[in-house]
Amino acid sequence: MLLGLRYQHHQLSLGVQEARGLAEAAAQWLLNGCTPAELRHALAAGLPDGGVRCAVGFLRHRLVEKLPPPAIPRPASAPGLQPLVTCAGPGPAHAFRPLDTETHCGPCRTTRTATVTGNSSGPASVLAHGGGWRAALAAATGQAACSGAHQPR
Repeated sequence: MLLGLRYQHHQLSLGVQEARGLAEAAAQWLLNGCTPAELRHALAAGLPDGGVRCAVGFLRHRLVEKLPPPAIPRPASAPGLQPLVTCAGPGPAHAFRPLDTETHCGPCRTTRTATVTGNSSGPASVLAHGGGWRAALAAATGQAACSGAHQPR
């Protein structure tokens, strides 16, 4: 990466030995969580107006003075995605990702609620029992579902 700085700005040309001498300082940036692109930008952006007289000295100074603090480690107990579970509702078996300890997917919960309240013909009920989107739309709008074939007028 250090040898490639010459392609960003000709004043930052380094020899192999010079790059080896700076490699440990550059590696510390990467260990602190900096990406190679961020490191390249930190070293090559905002060069002095008068130019760089000594590339190795200039880069060493930037590597030491601009070193970012170590990245904050992520907590090991970060919540991940819940595993998929099989819905215990009616209709064909299907999986969903529960938010907590749910046993029914969203449409099946809606169907259960509609059944308890007496409204079991809604679109969620149609979808939960294997109906397609056309049947669910028909249930929502109160119209008969079309077969999907285009009927000329």
